[in-house]
Parts: sequence; C-alpha cells; structure tokens
Amino acid sequence: MTQFNMPLNRFLSNSENKDQLTTYLAKKVLHFYRDSTKSVIVATKDGAASNGMRVDHLQSNQEEADTLLILHAISASRLTSSVHIVSPDTDVFVLALQKLHLMGNNVSMLVGTGSKRRLVKLQPIHQALDENLAAGLIGFHAFTGSDTTGRIAGKGKQTCWKLFKKANKNILKAFAQLGQTLVPSTEVVQGLEEFVCLLFAPRVNIKDLGQLRWHLFKKNKAEAEKLPPTKAALKEHILRAHYQAMIWLLADTANPNLPSPTNYGWDEENSQYMPKVSDLPPAPTAVVELVKCGCGKSRCSTEACSCKKHSLACTELCACDADLDNCSNPNNKHVHNDMFDSTDDETELDGDIELQV
Repeated sequence: MTQFNMPLNRFLSNSENKDQLTTYLAKKVLHFYRDSTKSVIVATKDGAASNGMRVDHLQSNQEEADTLLILHAISASRLTSSVHIVSPDTDVFVLALQKLHLMGNNVSMLVGTGSKRRLVKLQPIHQALDENLAAGLIGFHAFTGSDTTGRIAGKGKQTCWKLFKKANKNILKAFAQLGQTLVPSTEVVQGLEEFVCLLFAPRVNIKDLGQLRWHLFKKNKAEAEKLPPTKAALKEHILRAHYQAMIWLLADTANPNLPSPTNYGWDEENSQYMPKVSDLPPAPTAVVELVKCGCGKSRCSTEACSCKKHSLACTELCACDADLDNCSNPNNKHVHNDMFDSTDDETELDGDIELQV
C-alpha cells in the first residue's frame, strides 16, 4: 500500500488523480461482487462495466458525473421498483426532479452524512411545484448559479427563487425554453433580461438593462459591483446557461451530440475553457474621461469645482445635478442619459457577472 502525506481535497483537485482513483475503486468494487447474485454496475472515464449484466446502453460520452448519475438512475428504474440516488449536489437534485417522469414515482435522494442521513422522496416535491415552475427549473438553476455558469453578483439563490415563484409568464417561458434550442431565442433573452431588471429594481417598471443601470447609478451613485450586468455581459452569461441547460436536458441520452462550448460564452485557452465576460470594451471613452464635482454652497462658481477647473460643464453625475438652481456651470448637452442607453451598439459599461467556475 502506498502512503502519501497530502490533504484529500488537494489530491482530488488534480483531475488525473481523481480519474485514477475512480478507476481503481471501480475495479475493486467489481472484484468484491464478482460472485454475487446482486447486479453491480460501475462507471469511469473508460465507460461502464458490470459483474454480470450487459451495459452497452450505458456506454456514454457524457462528461459530467451529475448527468451520468441520472442516466444510470433511469436505467436502474427499469430493473427495480425503488431507486435511491446518493448525492449531496444541488445539480443532481434539480436534474432528478426534471427527469422524474422517466424514473417513476418511487425515487429518493439520500442526503446528509452519518446519523443525519435520510431519504427524501422526490415525487411529493415535484407535485408541490407549479407546472410552470417545474418546466423552468433546469433553466432557472443554470441561469441563477451552478458549478459552471457563475451567478449574478450579489443575488443569491433564495432571492432569485422568491422572484421566480412570482414571475410573469414571459419570464417563466424564457426559463422553460433555455437549452431547448440550438441558440436562445430573442424571447428567451428578453425574458431573462426582464428577470434581471426585477432582481435589481422590483418596484420599478424597467425591462431594459441599459435604462436600469442608468436609473440605479443616478439614484444611488452605486459602485460598479452593485450595478446589474450590461447587455454584453448578460449575453455571455445567457449563452453559458443555455449550454449548461442543453447538457442537463440530455442527461437521459447516453451519447448526446453537443456543439462546441466556444459558441456559448466560452473561450478556449491552452486546451482549457475560460468564461468570456464581454465582447465589448469595458466602458465608453466619455465615461473613462468623465470628471464630476461635489460642489455645494459654491454653486460651481470657482476653480474649486473640478468640472470648471477642467473647462467642462457639470452633468447629472455631479453633486449639483447640473441643476440651474444649484449650479452656475451647467450644460445639458455635455453628457446625457443616452450615453448609458442600451441602443448604443458600440460599447457598454463593464458587466458584473460574478464567475464561480
């Protein structure tokens, strides 16, 4: 036996180590059950194997363990009346709910550890879900944060879920259609953009991200990390969520034919896929060069006004708001709301998709 002094999580962080350990354990399991009447199936990167039954239908090019678990659970449901899925992963839980109709009503998740382990039946949970919520569950989970897609900064899963349950039919339809087609439709993109607008400003009737960012920036003078993503950043996030939803929806297919991730918000660098944040510059030149003042009683009448000092007119971003009652240096033609309007196709402010890959 080989001994090594290394934390297990560090050892398993290396994909090659993980593959070799999985293969080793699978062989040992099959050897242990070699003379058993109980059918045992194992799966590794090299494929599926069994101690005594044909598993040709389980030879798969699925790369995710999550989808392989569902593929094997569906297969097991055809051989037995009860299926237990052992996984602490939220992705597996959502996938199992989505594919429950292929596994029957007697499927449970084994969750917890030690004395706290328990079986959670999935059928009551599925029945408690509204039909529209159930249809959009995969898309919702992919869009609001999973292991691969990242999440919207500052917006946790619970916040998103509460809004999802109250969403209108356009938003619910957008989530339900995510991953269903080769590329996300215009309706899907618009529905998800509306959802993000509601996340950041639920009491304001704004459905356009450009208008929302300008509204929040003016109202709160918010820092960039507290603003919603731009359309350019959101587009890449939607593409990644769409691709992940495609993979999950094909969990019951042993050998899915998937397009390249580079068409869905990913760049390939040194044989690794890196998330693409945006295909537009981080900010308009006018914003980068923008000067704003914090004048009060002086009414921007002296060189202490940073705008006046640089021979620039005050704008709505200044403390004086370029208001004639508060400012002696206004010029509404200098900067106006259109700078942040989403119809500007050339550039947008940097987006705030927080990536957790």
